[in-house]
Amino acid sequence: MKRATVVLLVLVIASAAVWGLVKYGPYVRWYMRVRWHAIEASRREPAALAAWQKEFGDLAAAPPVHDDNATAVRLAELAPGAGVNFKKTEYPASATAIGVYVNAETMKTGGPVDPPPEAVRSYLDAHKPGLDAVVDLLTHAEPPVWKTEEWLAPDPTPLAGLKQLSYVLVARALAESSAGRDADADRALSAAWQLSVSLRDFPILIEQLIAMSMTTAPASLARRLAVDAASWRVRLGEYDARAGVMHALVAEGGRKWSAGTSQMERAAHADYLDSMRVYLVGLRDQPLTAQHAAYSEADAVRDGWSAGAIIAAIGQWGFDRAWLSAGLVMLQIELTDRVLHARQLKAQLGRWPAAIPNVETSRIPGVHWIYFVGQDGRMSIAVSPTLQGTGPPLRFESGESLDK
Repeated sequence: MKRATVVLLVLVIASAAVWGLVKYGPYVRWYMRVRWHAIEASRREPAALAAWQKEFGDLAAAPPVHDDNATAVRLAELAPGAGVNFKKTEYPASATAIGVYVNAETMKTGGPVDPPPEAVRSYLDAHKPGLDAVVDLLTHAEPPVWKTEEWLAPDPTPLAGLKQLSYVLVARALAESSAGRDADADRALSAAWQLSVSLRDFPILIEQLIAMSMTTAPASLARRLAVDAASWRVRLGEYDARAGVMHALVAEGGRKWSAGTSQMERAAHADYLDSMRVYLVGLRDQPLTAQHAAYSEADAVRDGWSAGAIIAAIGQWGFDRAWLSAGLVMLQIELTDRVLHARQLKAQLGRWPAAIPNVETSRIPGVHWIYFVGQDGRMSIAVSPTLQGTGPPLRFESGESLDK
């Protein structure tokens, strides 16, 4: 009897152990996998940090802290005369009308510029002295340089005000062009370009995104307005949106994860640096038309990733979008440069050149340009393959006025 009781007790215990193993075994195995990974990854942290610094060098360093330069100070003083207050941005109905007018003109592939609607014309007329002063400052002084502070301090740059002022300046350039005042149109468009220059050195992603959005309209409209081709080609060649975005991604990636001293914190830091480094290196050479892999939290949990690897994977989707935007901005710049180059050759030949050396080549992987002159003497340049986006079409067609 006693022996039977012992056997029964053993069977109950064994059954409970089997049941527990079946029910909780996956969690135990997952926990053991996480703990083992933490031990290995924490030992890898010094090598991960060294590899990050070796790959990206100075890109991972914080920018120097400095104040606004004289141009930035003066621009903040003049902006209210142009209808823009850097300290408190407002969006009256005229601002909406200006945005609609500018966006409509940037979406055209060629042809003359339409005159501004009444709301835009009234705004530009009412603020003419202030706009004159802003254009004069931005076309004669060095570009504005905005104050920088420590990484964790609030961003002091008047981003919303700068973007609104950029639209106003572009609208003025369009209005001057539609009235036949080409030199004044060129100066206003150049002033808008200078505003975007003031944000390009910030290794912060939001600044880079705003700089690109402020670059798109001047870059696309310079191929339709009667601008000085030589000086604009120099300006266009000085801007590399992808380099600016990569700098911001590296800087943001480097400061995203604050390393601690515990084993789990060191493991997370190592995983974050290694995952983000491999991702950014691959992003640099990835064709613009490539499809990005989707992040799966379920896979991350199943594989026992640390918090650092999960954070890196989550952030990569937004980085993909920023990199795609940078590529599209660079294509806008390339298209305008090719149009202006063709226009220079046309001035020499009296007609569009039948071919232009290296016109097909693009700095952006995965695409090329198609240059064509039809039997009617008109020229077109377009990117291939056709890319879908919300920005200006990556195509130019010579029209009836400037490009007869």
